[in-house]
Amino acid sequence: MIKMNKYIRVLFASMFILSLVSCLKDKDYKDGIIGHDLAGVPKVIEIGNKFDILKSRTFGLDFKNEVTETTIFYVRLAAGEIATEDITVTLDTTGAAARLKAINANYVPLPLSFYTLNATALKVTIPKGQSEVAVMLKTNASQFSPSATYGLVYKIVAVDKPGYVISSNYGEYVVILGAKNAYDGVYTVVSGFVQRYTNPTTPTVGDALNGPLGGGVNPDMTLATLDASTVSVANLTWATGGGIGGIDNLRLRVDPVTNLVTMSALGNATLANWVGKVNKYDPATRTFTLNFDWNQTANRREFSIVIRWKRPR
Repeated sequence: MIKMNKYIRVLFASMFILSLVSCLKDKDYKDGIIGHDLAGVPKVIEIGNKFDILKSRTFGLDFKNEVTETTIFYVRLAAGEIATEDITVTLDTTGAAARLKAINANYVPLPLSFYTLNATALKVTIPKGQSEVAVMLKTNASQFSPSATYGLVYKIVAVDKPGYVISSNYGEYVVILGAKNAYDGVYTVVSGFVQRYTNPTTPTVGDALNGPLGGGVNPDMTLATLDASTVSVANLTWATGGGIGGIDNLRLRVDPVTNLVTMSALGNATLANWVGKVNKYDPATRTFTLNFDWNQTANRREFSIVIRWKRPR
């Protein structure tokens, strides 16, 4: 038992001495007397965006006939290190189509003819004295199909200098793009009234589908981009909240100068602006006031509704 106590005392004494040495080294490191040798530690190259740790970002581009340039991601030295030399990084898009399909079956690769990058031959250089370089995409979103969601996938595959490694977690980045006009979105039904007729002049009596709109009875409506000034209109309902048939492919077109609206339906050529009533868009409140009718010479239907933008589609 005495021998064991001796061994324990020796052990604790050794640990105490080691702790003192460690403390002295930590103090010397803080005081700048000594430093860690990082010469053999590889530097990490990654791909991403500022202020987030996401591996993907979605961009909604204005559906306009003009060329725009957008920073889609950065190639950078991890942990904000500053480059001590020019570092050229090679990107690759191999397998992008399959990768996009794995994320969402409806995503399609953005056609090469639709854009250019500031990455010549998919190579970008982090300049000496900086920590990152922006990869920028130049495109004209008027080429986009409004019904399509496009994607690009980039992977880091090579670095031209020794001593660097490609990040295993942030070596790939997914860019999702779509085009929307100013009217696209989900809208709340604020108010309105619908009236059905048994002929051109006689209102239908006792018809439950007639009546006021809004007040939470009617579901939100969806306006989806068709071109720079036209949207399709979905989820229009009767006063009871039930869907309306016979006016398929309902759409509205906004005059960007006057903000006046023209109503139409591919599935019913009689649908038109209600003569003498207001059809307009208020850009300040993102509100539509719509008045239209159809079947004017038969069992007429009149529709008056106010809808206000709620959220992106």
